[in-house]
Amino acid sequence: MERQKSLSIWTVILVIITAVVVGGGVYWQQSSAIKKIQDEMVSKQRTLQQQIKDLQSDTAKVQETRSGWQTYVSNKGFSFQYPPGHKVNEVTDPENPSNTIIHIVVIDDKGKPVSRPPVLEINVSSNAVAFSLWEGIPWDGFPEIVETFSSKQQETIDINSYTGEWKTQDIQHTESSYTDSEGELRIEGDGSITGIIHHVSVYEGNLRKTADAKVIGKISGNEAFCTFEDDGWGNRGELILKFEKEKLIGTIKITARPKEPQNWGIEEETITFVRGK
Repeated sequence: MERQKSLSIWTVILVIITAVVVGGGVYWQQSSAIKKIQDEMVSKQRTLQQQIKDLQSDTAKVQETRSGWQTYVSNKGFSFQYPPGHKVNEVTDPENPSNTIIHIVVIDDKGKPVSRPPVLEINVSSNAVAFSLWEGIPWDGFPEIVETFSSKQQETIDINSYTGEWKTQDIQHTESSYTDSEGELRIEGDGSITGIIHHVSVYEGNLRKTADAKVIGKISGNEAFCTFEDDGWGNRGELILKFEKEKLIGTIKITARPKEPQNWGIEEETITFVRGK
């Protein structure tokens, strides 16, 4: 009888110990899971706080960059900001009275224009805006002016319909020797454009790329204005893109050439881009 009581007591004690061990294990697992969730929330909170700080810093940098900038407002329905030390001249296009030409020129300390071509020309029509750098020379104020340009008259395209990779359309040439331009572009959701254009030479069926130039630009209204640097032969210029259904029509314009032109560089012509595969 005493032996049975002793066994019963030890059984109860064993059950209690087992319950404590199992319960403790469950509690430890739950506590660990909760702590992991808390740690992840703290990490996400810190990441979000850092992103907010970075955004505030970027905003402050933009404001600092545009410190002292003036805003030009035209009675034609468009406006933009431009940096100090410059002046805006607005005239009517003599060849097309419905279009407006804007020249941004450098001025001296007395506010008089410096005797030199404008650093930037803006052509505004009823449905398009084109930006032209002087001889294609990069200018620090150019991206900012394009970004701040606003027009109530300006028709805009749906950028999301054109984002992604584009390449020049394959052209079937009947001759065995010819020269041509090719290229690849990428359009981002904010309308920015990057890419490269090539000049190719084909002789008796053998293709060779003779020039390359990086392209950078941005969509404005229903077209895009891009510039390209030296192609390796002293040519610089512009690439104007018009947006059509399922294709882009690009017009290459050379704004600076070497004193002794070569036959291997990028040339003025019209090229068509289609969706890259």
